[in-house]
Amino acid sequence: MSAPHMTRVAIANRSGVPLLDARVIHVFGDEQPEVLTWSRAIESGEGMLSDTKNVSYATGFGNMTDNDWWLVSWETEEAGQRFVCATTPSMFNLVSNYFIMQGGDAIGATVDVSDAIDPSDTAKSMSKMGGSLAKLLFGGIARKVDKSQLKEHVLKEEDAYDPLHPADIGLKLVVGSDMTVTFESPSGNSKADYTKVAVPNDLVALGY
Repeated sequence: MSAPHMTRVAIANRSGVPLLDARVIHVFGDEQPEVLTWSRAIESGEGMLSDTKNVSYATGFGNMTDNDWWLVSWETEEAGQRFVCATTPSMFNLVSNYFIMQGGDAIGATVDVSDAIDPSDTAKSMSKMGGSLAKLLFGGIARKVDKSQLKEHVLKEEDAYDPLHPADIGLKLVVGSDMTVTFESPSGNSKADYTKVAVPNDLVALGY
């Protein structure tokens, strides 16, 4: 029989720049994605940690419960240029496989990237994609997730919240300056690369 758990998630920023509008998507099995949001900037520095957020999961049923998938995303601003970053191997696939929920249960829009990809001008294509991705990631909640684009990091029983040790953190996400995010749990660590794309300034001005 499986046992339900809850654990606390926090972000440690070691990237050298503040993380803006950070979000973490957690998918356990085939359950609805949990979306954690940090509206305040997460400053960079050794020993600094964001506020904690909670996620739920289960253990004790073999492969049926070894099934935690993650996406970490945020924005940064460097020398007046806005960037969007995410732990996904392909920005193009990420955009094409996500739905945005505008409110309630209505699916407001999908993102069509067919006209954003210009093989003759990679920089231009990535700039357009950055704008689409910013609108996508920060405009609503992901409804349909392609798990090939997510990071697998399985939570175990020892990662669960313990009321006898309320300050313990079950998952610490360490954003590094080397384009990686390290997933640190009492049960073990893993690492994911992240991708960084510039957002066109005209889209930033529109609030995307």
